[in-house]
Amino acid sequence: MQTVAVAIRFGEDMIHRTSAGRFERWVSTLPGPTIKVALFLGFVLICATWLFAGYYFTRRLAELQTRATAISERYMRGQELLTTVWSQVLIGSVYVRDALLDPQRANAAEYRTKLEEAYRAADEALQQYEPVVMHRRNADV
Repeated sequence: MQTVAVAIRFGEDMIHRTSAGRFERWVSTLPGPTIKVALFLGFVLICATWLFAGYYFTRRLAELQTRATAISERYMRGQELLTTVWSQVLIGSVYVRDALLDPQRANAAEYRTKLEEAYRAADEALQQYEPVVMHRRNADV
């Protein structure tokens, strides 16, 4: 084997290297990786990838489930409040109907009180209501 000298000039110093140095001779005496080592490394890499992917997706699914539960609870609370408002308005309309059909004027104050209570309950439910708004990420979609 021939040796080739390579010279690189850094200021006044000259650095000489030979292509067949002691390190290259030492590396050439080492045995190459066997198929068993390559298979083992491949198996370890695949297992590590599976473990990482499993951990990542499990964490993401738990996060999504928590968010979905919170959204569902908020939606159900909103629906309960809207149902309360709807029922109180209907009850109030029944009180108005009964007051108009009642021939005795003395009962008008009682119907007025019941009507005000129904509308007060509906107003309280509306004060607690927070609309469920879904934010769109892309306006064009």
